[in-house]
Amino acid sequence: MAPNFPATVTIPENIAWQQFAGEVVLVDLNAGEYHNLNAVAARMWQTLNECDDVETAHARLCAVYEIDANTLSHDLAVFIQQLVDKGLLTVP
Repeated sequence: MAPNFPATVTIPENIAWQQFAGEVVLVDLNAGEYHNLNAVAARMWQTLNECDDVETAHARLCAVYEIDANTLSHDLAVFIQQLVDKGLLTVP
């Protein structure tokens, strides 16, 4: 099954983020809003930030978590879409 996530994602310049005790806090500097990511979402965020493309991030996450690759594909696609909807990520 082909992944249903975008090829790449970009963190907009107006989004600042920091890791705190296994969680990640995202701040939209334009809107003045902050978002807290739990440990799993934080790991997804960090992996997306470290990788040049989403497929590589998916492979790294599959190596970390004992989860079916298709399930992770779905979860990662939903996570990305939620962040895009909130303006915290952009896709080409």
